[in-house]
Amino acid sequence: MRRGCCEPPVLYSWDVPEASAGGVSDDWATVARHVDAALRGAPGGARGVVRRVRVSLIGRGAYIDLGAVAEASRLDGGVVWTAR
Repeated sequence: MRRGCCEPPVLYSWDVPEASAGGVSDDWATVARHVDAALRGAPGGARGVVRRVRVSLIGRGAYIDLGAVAEASRLDGGVVWTAR
């Protein structure tokens, strides 16, 4: 999808609280690798969430949350992803 000349890019924010890990990227594959790695090092039952965000144009470096797009969980067999 193309964005207009004045629209900020859509980014992906990720968070894995049990691993004290999180970040922001414009590349879905990079986000998926980070979440997967963080969960593999976390205890069983740990969860991660990926949200679409945009940088606020009103300053202060804030993000506008556009909603969750995926969740991942650390289970005995590995990491399981769920799209939202």
